Order: sequence, then structure tokens, then C-alpha cells
Amino acid sequence: MNQRVMIDLGMDIPLPATTVYAFLADIQNAEPIPRSAAVKMVKTPPGPTRVGTQWHESVRFAPGLWMHVLSAVTEAAEPHVLAMRFTSMWWSGELRYEITDSPTGCRLHHHETLTPRAPLRPFSRWIQSSLERKIEERLRDIRDVAVLANGRG
Repeated sequence: MNQRVMIDLGMDIPLPATTVYAFLADIQNAEPIPRSAAVKMVKTPPGPTRVGTQWHESVRFAPGLWMHVLSAVTEAAEPHVLAMRFTSMWWSGELRYEITDSPTGCRLHHHETLTPRAPLRPFSRWIQSSLERKIEERLRDIRDVAVLANGRG
């Protein structure tokens, strides 16, 4: 049984790649995304996002139940690539955003590989299905919030 979860999704966004990259590079200013999530996120150090920048994220799953995630930027090639490694008590993985130009703005590609820790490995298929739905929602919200933030909504 394959225990790794791999997600590859995309979303067209009617904004230039430079605008979408800048939005992602300071995503903590727009959280929570998706809007239905309970998220607290802190970027360190403040300032430009570059290799080594970290996000300390707390995500609430239920009242009183928070998961902490540490993400560290591994590649920052403005305006087309922002990649990071992340880890938590429950899983670790890599996330790579690729932003390609399109005739109507850009396309945001979300490539993610997640490896559940041993106790969760039997649930990899369920995690994949659930995560795909949440990432689709997140991508729609990234599009909508970025468009509104840039006066286009």
C-alpha cells in the first residue's frame, strides 16, 4: 500500500503571476484560507520571503484540538515558484506552488506530497481524498481573496 499522499491541482487566477506570488509570499496576512478554517500563522523573519523563511501555523480541527505545523521555504523563484517543506506531529511533506502565465492572468499549480506518520498510514487513502477537497477549496479562496485584495472583485 502506498503510504504517501500526492496532490496535484491547479486554479486559473485572473491576476498576473507577480501579484499571485506576492500574495502567497505573505499568505499569513490573508489567513484563514479556506475561509472556513481556524488558522493562526506567523512568518519568521518578517520581511521578504526567501529560502529559510518559516511559517509557524496552528490549525484547529475541533474545539481545543490544534495541530501545529512548521513550514520552511526551500525555493523562492519570484514570480514562478514558491516551495517549502513542512512537518507536524502527524505528517511531513513538501509543497510546491508553480505559477505559470496565461492569456487571462496566471495558473496556480499546487503540488504536494505528504507522508503520514506511522499511526495514520492505514488512512492514507482517506487523507488523500479529504486533502484534495480541502486544497480545492483553498485554491478557490486564494483566487477569490487575491482578486478582492487587488481591487478586481
